[in-house]
Amino acid sequence: MTQRHDPLRGKAQYQRLWRFQFNYFTQTKGIHNLVWLHPYNGEPDPSFYPGKQYVDVGGADTYVRDHGPLTDLFNRTRDIVGGTVPIALHENGAIPDPDQLQATNTYWVLFNTWNGRWLRTNSPSFLRTVYGHSYVVTRDEVPNLK
Repeated sequence: MTQRHDPLRGKAQYQRLWRFQFNYFTQTKGIHNLVWLHPYNGEPDPSFYPGKQYVDVGGADTYVRDHGPLTDLFNRTRDIVGGTVPIALHENGAIPDPDQLQATNTYWVLFNTWNGRWLRTNSPSFLRTVYGHSYVVTRDEVPNLK
């Protein structure tokens, strides 16, 4: 007897695993200083979302080579996680242009560019522009919360 592949079963298992992990850390172990970032790749799929009560930050990734704001990707992620969950560009190649982000109301809460060839898709002058931009908060601008 062969077993039929059920594409929804993997999604349900993913959600169960995410919730188990969340409950294990927070309830069983009493760890409450974790940030739960729920990541999507460039094709966000709502059937993998474990629920707002299990997510602190939504996220998406892409490795495009232009500096556009990625508004469509942001909006597809927001459509899944809602308008009250911050959304991170948790992995990216080219960094979105802050002027384009502002102009399109694309509110990525952070971006995370891998070192190496992906970082080099951003010229040194563009990096200086991004990190010097008033729209971008850099580590030296974050208050010491200790």
